Amino acid sequence: MKGNRRRSIADERASFTRTVLPNGVRVVTENIPSVRSISVGVWIFTGSRDEPARLAGISHLIEHMVFKGTSRRKTHHIARRMESVGGYLNAFTAKEYTCFFARALDEHLERSIDTLTDLVLRPSFPARELVKEKDVVLEEMKMYEDTPEDIIFDHFEAVTYDGHPLGRPVIGSPKTVSRISRHDLRDFIDRGYGPNRMVVAVAGNAEHERVVRLVKNAFSGARRTRRPIRRRKVSGYVPAERVLERPISQAHIVVGTRGM
Repeated sequence: MKGNRRRSIADERASFTRTVLPNGVRVVTENIPSVRSISVGVWIFTGSRDEPARLAGISHLIEHMVFKGTSRRKTHHIARRMESVGGYLNAFTAKEYTCFFARALDEHLERSIDTLTDLVLRPSFPARELVKEKDVVLEEMKMYEDTPEDIIFDHFEAVTYDGHPLGRPVIGSPKTVSRISRHDLRDFIDRGYGPNRMVVAVAGNAEHERVVRLVKNAFSGARRTRRPIRRRKVSGYVPAERVLERPISQAHIVVGTRGM
């Protein structure tokens, strides 16, 4: 009971604050004074549903490539940036957004924000690393193909959203990923990674006013996207089914219906 009471008191003290900077970036914080850590995330309103068919998988490839160097740091500098202070740095791509995040002690708030904004605002996309990362992504595809409990959802969405970008897997296909160039990466960044398409979220022992100052400084010079990506709406739902047979001793079933 005492443990539950402590958690409820901490929850009551937590507060959410939101500020929109002139360049459009939204800063959202949850102040939790009972902890000595912070979690920082840069959420970008661009995902696999925003990709042209010929470049399917480019959002996921960008997620890989930003860790391979920026105009300020090389790969090994990025890798050590948070690890050297006991922090953690990672990212993930979804259908409707991409997120880069860091966790660390609260004293490393400025380092966390600086590192994340460097990744999303100044990636250099080294040509040699692009060749390597394409191979890494192709191996990921093979891994998913060998994991039926994961790949079944890609097949389910392909049937549910047939002909729509939401029906394509986030990772793309071997054909589309292989043809992506550095120019394609840069063009997609210019269209989808503007500050007006981003949210910087911080949870932990951090004051909102300080977070806003750090984010404002980190985004100084960053401009809104001039050619924003336009999302295709989902036009209706047609009931369908797909059955795939494989020589394994398992059965995986997904059943879905239209909801809210």
